[in-house]
Amino acid sequence: MLPLSANYAPPVGTIRIITPSSRLTSVFPGSTTGISDDVCEERLSSAERRYKHAMRYLVGRDVNDPSKTRVDLYREKQTKYTEAFERKTKAFNDALSQATSDPRNTTPALQRAAYEGWVAENYKTYSNFVQAAYMDWVTMGKKEEVEYYFSIVDNDSAMSRVEASKVRILLFVCYGT
Repeated sequence: MLPLSANYAPPVGTIRIITPSSRLTSVFPGSTTGISDDVCEERLSSAERRYKHAMRYLVGRDVNDPSKTRVDLYREKQTKYTEAFERKTKAFNDALSQATSDPRNTTPALQRAAYEGWVAENYKTYSNFVQAAYMDWVTMGKKEEVEYYFSIVDNDSAMSRVEASKVRILLFVCYGT
C-alpha cells in the first residue's frame, strides 16, 4: 500500500524497508562511516579513533610506490600469488592428463610412474614460484598489516553496527517496540 501523506506510518507488524545508507545519513549527516566528520578527535570513542586510524592506514599511500594505496598494492600482490598458485595447479593437472593419455603408458603403473617422474622433476620449481609470490605478498604487499586493519574496519564499521542492530530493527518492525 502506498503512503497517502508524508506522516503515514504503517501499522504494527508490517515491514518497512530501511536501507542502511539512508538510515546512517539521517543519523550521521555528511558521513559515510557513521563517525561525524566535524567531531574533534578528543570527543571520539576509542573504537571510533581505532576505526579512523585503520581507514587512514588502508587508504594511505605506500612508501615504496606513492602512486598506489596500501590496499591497491595488497590486491596486486594477492593477484600475483593467486596466479602463481593457479599456474602450479594447471601444470600438475596437465602433467596428469599427459601421463594418462600418453599411448606409451598402457597400464596404471606406467601412468603413475610417468606422473611421479614429472612431479619429482618439477615440484620444487612450482612450489618455489608459489612461495616467492606469497612472500612478496606478505612483505611488499603488507599482507599481515592490511588484514589486521581490514579486521578493525570490519568490526568497527558503520555497516557492521547496522548489521548488529538488525535484531533491534526486526523487533521494532514486528512488535513496534
